[in-house]
Amino acid sequence: MGPANVLLPMVQELRGLGHEVHLLIEKDGRATAKLNESLQPYQLVDEGDSPRDILVKLNPDALVTGISSPRVMEAEFDRQARSFSHHVPLVHAVDYWGVEKRAEQPADLYLTIDAVSDTLVRQRWPGRQVSIVQVGFAGITPVKANPDLKARMDSLREKASDKLLVYPDGGPDADPALRHLVSSILETSQRVILIPKFHPKFKDVLREDGTTWGVWCDRVLEPLTMCGRVHMMSEPTDEIIQYADGVASGYSSTLMRPATAGKLALTLWNQSTASELFRQAGLKKSPLMMQGGYPVLAQPKPLDEFFKRQWPKYELQPLNPSIGAQAILALLD
Repeated sequence: MGPANVLLPMVQELRGLGHEVHLLIEKDGRATAKLNESLQPYQLVDEGDSPRDILVKLNPDALVTGISSPRVMEAEFDRQARSFSHHVPLVHAVDYWGVEKRAEQPADLYLTIDAVSDTLVRQRWPGRQVSIVQVGFAGITPVKANPDLKARMDSLREKASDKLLVYPDGGPDADPALRHLVSSILETSQRVILIPKFHPKFKDVLREDGTTWGVWCDRVLEPLTMCGRVHMMSEPTDEIIQYADGVASGYSSTLMRPATAGKLALTLWNQSTASELFRQAGLKKSPLMMQGGYPVLAQPKPLDEFFKRQWPKYELQPLNPSIGAQAILALLD
């Protein structure tokens, strides 16, 4: 759903300027619910639909695609656009550092996050003139205040020293990271309550042992659950994070929200996480690790020192859809 968080605001911006935008969504994709909430018109693309026929019918002035994982429908639209005798400008919206490695076709324009993202795009296509415009990071888009949620989360802290920590992972990178985190919380002298917001993409995915990742995560949490250190919440993850004391994750984009606020953004690092990040984005370190100065948990240890420290605020701009929309229009001039 990362690409949808970048592209939908730009679609709204372009439509607001009076431009005709055809929003194509993979039928079984996870972005459908978000689009229904936005009330923005879109067209579902089924597995049997022909991307080439769709492009011929629409005859677009430009094709703007995200960089999902796995990248199936978007990749086919890229290929078909490049196969036409006339040039169809191709724009790629980068929603996380390094994901441009998933794209087989180079784009005419890249909408990137920041200077680090720019460098990674250029490294992906060495020797090629690459047009880049920074549009910011959708993962730190401001969220509405929720006083009721804040009050309920505040009530979970029985003492001033109690801490609320959000865990947003739950797939292949969770083993052994989640086990290490649970052990670390149990070793911490402060009372730490974990708020799991498991990634919905992996909840029902089977592990090699035949259990799902959802079931496995629940089992790993049992020692914390038994002592009242796990609290489930249904509100959106970003809303919860703004009132929590920190986030612990391998490389989730949600780490950037506490990092930009000067809160605890704890990277859970091990060989499994490193392998998964490299497979997903071609990176050997997470963005926070590349920046330096942010905490990393590689083995179980008490978390007290992490909560005591004042962490630097990561310099990152939220997504500005207007800049992206204007860059796309400039490409067509």
